[in-house]
Amino acid sequence: MTNRSFWLGCLPFGRDLNSDQTLIFLNSLPTNYNYILDLSDIYAQGKSIEIISSIISRLPENITISLKLGLEYYFDKSFFSVRPINWKPSQLRSSYEQYLNLIPPVRLHSIQLHALPDKADSRYSAINCLKSICKSHPNLLLGISNIEKDEYI
Repeated sequence: MTNRSFWLGCLPFGRDLNSDQTLIFLNSLPTNYNYILDLSDIYAQGKSIEIISSIISRLPENITISLKLGLEYYFDKSFFSVRPINWKPSQLRSSYEQYLNLIPPVRLHSIQLHALPDKADSRYSAINCLKSICKSHPNLLLGISNIEKDEYI
């Protein structure tokens, strides 16, 4: 197997593809590469994570998950919209631990904030929580996926 990795977005899983179709697709990927599934708790209104968690044990070991947390969805005049979550101190860890019941830690490549919270104290709380999570799981990578130039801390 090569060290080369490809990232695959999971938004279509649960929106365009059902569980069986997702499993067929992921099992059809060439096995000489590593694949990192970009999975968020909001993709397909939560259906993507349901599908991936239900089939994770049947996926090849060269497929891992990058779990994104930190956006909430809402409907504005019937349009799907998202906004950053302003985390309370233990809320992010609690959310992460809930997902550990769905995705085994050995299958996690990374955990990422999907976006920085709007409030500075929430940003620091979230980042400190992620650092703490990474201390408990030293092989887990940490990231922030959607960040604007004026949001650097």
